[in-house]
Amino acid sequence: MLARIIQFRYLFVVFIFGVLGFSLWWAETQMRLELFPNDEMDAFFIRGKLPITATMDQTVDAFRVVEDLVRELPDTELENFVTYVGLIQNDPGDPFAENGSNIGQIAVYLTPLSDRDRLAHDIMEDIRRKMPDVARRAGLVSWNLDPVRTGPPVGKPLAIQIRGDDFQQLLPIADEVQRLVEAVPGTKDIAIDYSRGKDELQITIDRVAASRALLTPADISRQVLTAFEGSIATWIRDSGDRIPVRVQFAEPKKKTLDTLSSLHIANAHGRLIPLSEVASFTVSPGVRQLLHRDGFRTIQLTANIDPDVSDSTRVNQALEPDMRKIEERHPGVFIKLGGEYEETTDSMQSLFEAFAVAVGLIFMILTFQFGSVSQPFVVMTAVPFGVVGAIWALHFHGMPLSFVGLLGLVGLSGVVVNDSIVLIDFVNKARERGLGIVEAAIYAGGRRFRAVWLTTITTVIGLVPTVYGIGGMDRFVRPAAVTMGYGLLFGTVLVLLFVPALYVIRTDIGRVLLWLGRKIFGEVPPEPELEEKHPPQPPRPPVAT
Repeated sequence: MLARIIQFRYLFVVFIFGVLGFSLWWAETQMRLELFPNDEMDAFFIRGKLPITATMDQTVDAFRVVEDLVRELPDTELENFVTYVGLIQNDPGDPFAENGSNIGQIAVYLTPLSDRDRLAHDIMEDIRRKMPDVARRAGLVSWNLDPVRTGPPVGKPLAIQIRGDDFQQLLPIADEVQRLVEAVPGTKDIAIDYSRGKDELQITIDRVAASRALLTPADISRQVLTAFEGSIATWIRDSGDRIPVRVQFAEPKKKTLDTLSSLHIANAHGRLIPLSEVASFTVSPGVRQLLHRDGFRTIQLTANIDPDVSDSTRVNQALEPDMRKIEERHPGVFIKLGGEYEETTDSMQSLFEAFAVAVGLIFMILTFQFGSVSQPFVVMTAVPFGVVGAIWALHFHGMPLSFVGLLGLVGLSGVVVNDSIVLIDFVNKARERGLGIVEAAIYAGGRRFRAVWLTTITTVIGLVPTVYGIGGMDRFVRPAAVTMGYGLLFGTVLVLLFVPALYVIRTDIGRVLLWLGRKIFGEVPPEPELEEKHPPQPPRPPVAT
């Protein structure tokens, strides 16, 4: 078989490079890229908001309705759940935790994956289909489901930060961005972290009028604070305890604008001045919290992405041109695509840098070992063809391209070249013994066939328990085992077939260059490596079958 491949080596090499190109195209266009797949997650949040005027008791009643939906999960899937009313946060140290009487969340904890038939993703989709009716009965104005992600923190699959100096300018832009996100297939659980607070009563002091009335802003603010928050007027004793007497408006009067209009402020001479003569009053929507990132006021829009439809990279790349157009229309507004997309970009850059360093070091070592620059190129061809096996292995196992899987490829690059090194070394030794180039390539392939396959099979068998969960499944490291195992398996096949053919082609190219050199420059000293040797009685090499 090897002799036939070497005979039609150019056709075979073109075919193999075609397979490589098609595989890379398939990975780029058809496979999703997910930094850390969430297949093994065993918890998720159900979050919701009521109208801003809702009390804590109303929020409790609303989430009891949602709890009934959670209780419908079978015991084989539901471990337990915890309801938080008045709080939304990812973890106790979440710097962007949100508080309010109208918000809440339910943390749903699932049984281990080995004890249930459905993935957490499927359970969440089942709840998501039922939530619209439940939210209507509970009175929720908005809701979303968020998975508790495993692995290192990478942020939301889609996180768009809209930065500027004025929230009133950012709000309509956030609405526009939300409409654009909703139009992208696969986006779901869209949420904006800007929370409208309760109405605020703002007092604007007329400094000229206040000065004529002998009032300072401090006098006005202090006496308004006393009226609404109270101040200690005196102390009384009861059984030896000192009890403060706090003076303030009665509770009903605190909630009307007329109370402020009728409030009188004592000036420096003790004269009572109506507050309405020195100040004006306006009621405006309040803001629950002001979020800043890099010194700018920021509104962040987040969303999850259905892995069966798209991935974070494709969605962000589809939205980026629209974000740049919005920036052009609104000077002073900056839009940043962060979250998982930003982490993926940074991680991929670091990974490819590490891969380039690894390949470069391998090439340098091989150059010194073989004393040749062209032979290391032949050896290194095993690396990209190991990638072919890894790509199709991930595809047929239903796994996305992930950081851990690509990390396995970096490790694979150092393993798969070992067989190439041994094979090329055998070819060189056969040439030293007097065999021709084609005979040496066939001889080396036949002699090293059994040894190469034995070392490959033992390595692959060692990875099988991790790939298929024999004795326990660890989905976090599984992609690395898949890429290394199948990449090594496919790469070994190509080492035994492709590398000898490419070695002979390398010699063919060298002869052509030598012939051109003689034509152009005259007599050129021959390269011993390119000269065919014809010993009197060369040993007949075995032919690989």
